[in-house]
Amino acid sequence: MEKIICNVLIFTIITSVLKGLIIKDEYKQYFQFFCGLIMILIVITPFIDFLSSDNDYYDILQKNIYSLEIKDSIGSIKTADGKMRDVLVRQCESKIEGQIKKMAQKDGVDCNSVDVETKMSDEELEIVMVNVSMKDGAVAAYSDISGSRDKLDKNEKRLKNDICDSYMLDGGKVKIWK
Repeated sequence: MEKIICNVLIFTIITSVLKGLIIKDEYKQYFQFFCGLIMILIVITPFIDFLSSDNDYYDILQKNIYSLEIKDSIGSIKTADGKMRDVLVRQCESKIEGQIKKMAQKDGVDCNSVDVETKMSDEELEIVMVNVSMKDGAVAAYSDISGSRDKLDKNEKRLKNDICDSYMLDGGKVKIWK
């Protein structure tokens, strides 16, 4: 906020000096009009930066949308029995797969497919394994299987962190290998 006020004050001082240098009154109107447009841009620019998708607010909103979709699906699963329950579990897995594909695209990881395996425990849906298949190999994003790759590129690290944060998975169990 201080930066906006400072920019407005500096711009106002500069335009006042320049306006005093203009001799003809007919040119002062045009000068004042263009200075007003520039002043609007100076004031609006911080708000545009705030609303851009590069900030954390967009990521927080996206994670909340993901968790609401999953909670909605889990609520349906709790009330279902037998084959209907299996169908709903598979639909929930499909939603998670779609969400992870979106995360991978956002993080710059080129994936062909995503496979999610879940299990029901105490009326809760638990993610057992997530496999992300890429063009140059398969990356296991979450599994109890031992073995991992230490050298991840920045996009794979970002995808791993997004998956952990979105689905509240233990980072120690998240392994990525090729």
